[in-house]
Amino acid sequence: MSHYNAKPVRLDLRPSRRLTWLLGGAVCAACAAIGILPISLWVKSGIVLFMLAASAFHIMRDARLALRSSILALEVSASGELSMLTREQGWRVATVRGDSFVTPPLTVLVLAPEGQRLSRYAVLLPDSADAEALRRLRVWLKWGNQNRDQESGDGDQ
Repeated sequence: MSHYNAKPVRLDLRPSRRLTWLLGGAVCAACAAIGILPISLWVKSGIVLFMLAASAFHIMRDARLALRSSILALEVSASGELSMLTREQGWRVATVRGDSFVTPPLTVLVLAPEGQRLSRYAVLLPDSADAEALRRLRVWLKWGNQNRDQESGDGDQ
């Protein structure tokens, strides 16, 4: 029997400057590291172009929330069911996978949407959403989701 009563949580995501800077800085550092490798200029150029394209995609999708596949909102219902909102698919029920990472400065949710084979990632920094809603989501991820798993027999005994 669970003593945790999940109250509905709605997390409306907003573009994150911190995530934009972190991803941009990481790709710049990676490009600099590629630049000093003793390989041909053509190979370096190909790797750098690929990294720039991949980082531009993730900055636009995950940090700027500008693509149709961007996760725009997360919602936990009173029954403890998590849903995610994207422009292209609307609201989709998703399961939070166990390899998610939850801390106050950084939360990385690994989501398994119903009816899809591939997982989705939601990278949440303090400037990604309202602080109180983000805190409530982290509490649910730590305690409410754990109790739900134990009730269904999926938790560690």
